[in-house]
Amino acid sequence: MTKGSERKVRQRALVIGGSVGGLFAAHLLRKASWDVAVFERAAGGLGDRGTGIGTRAELFAAMQRAGIAAEDTAGIDVSGRVGLGPDGRVIHERPLRAVTSAWSRIWRPAAAGDAGRALSWEQDAAPDRATCGRCQRNLRRWRAR
Repeated sequence: MTKGSERKVRQRALVIGGSVGGLFAAHLLRKASWDVAVFERAAGGLGDRGTGIGTRAELFAAMQRAGIAAEDTAGIDVSGRVGLGPDGRVIHERPLRAVTSAWSRIWRPAAAGDAGRALSWEQDAAPDRATCGRCQRNLRRWRAR
């Protein structure tokens, strides 16, 4: 390239895994102006696959940093933990404020995207030859860039 003809190359990322960690990574990379695609092998959404999830203020701060909408009603406020003995009596108490939430209350907003801009997903409700072929073509496309 000659001087003055330099062009800015946009960084690209391929995130393998559409669970909470993969979605957070994708959102944070996109906020940093990366072109991001998320590949998830599981059929259908992951919102109903998880169970309860303990949260902390750091999780909601990360969601805010990533541009993911966090609802005020994302869970139940918990003021501490209690340990019970075999007879049911309290044998230990520890104050530890947290919000206990449902997996779907964290995953669904992350999967929806930010400000109406959904993430680029490669996921189908019924994996078949066509689905696998499309994923392989897209992986080849990403490798070729």
